Amino acid sequence: MKFMSLLLSDVSAVCRLADEKERHGPPVVPDAHDILPLFIDHEQFDRQMVARLSPAGIALLRYLQRLQPSAVAELAALAWFGRGDAPIDQLRHHAESSYHPSLSYYLAEMPSLGDHLRAALARLPL
Repeated sequence: MKFMSLLLSDVSAVCRLADEKERHGPPVVPDAHDILPLFIDHEQFDRQMVARLSPAGIALLRYLQRLQPSAVAELAALAWFGRGDAPIDQLRHHAESSYHPSLSYYLAEMPSLGDHLRAALARLPL
């Protein structure tokens, strides 16, 4: 799989940040997709989502938010592929066609994100 926007250095950094987040326990915030419709103000949404994240979780989220939207979509497809959800091409299409800015929050909350990304990279011919 050729990445269009995502760099392997970004995948490595996200794995490292996700592992650090896992060491601090799971987040205690609601799922982003559950509360997003309640917020029109994106700053208010961000404050709500970040309020109870660990510092490591916030670092992961902010890193994800600095990536291009297409890179975040590719990262989501990789995580889902590593988790075994479906073939990578199907997941990539889904991630790209359904992209929303809340995807970064979703990924930051995903349990075992680093493990899923490493599993995906091990399965893909790069």
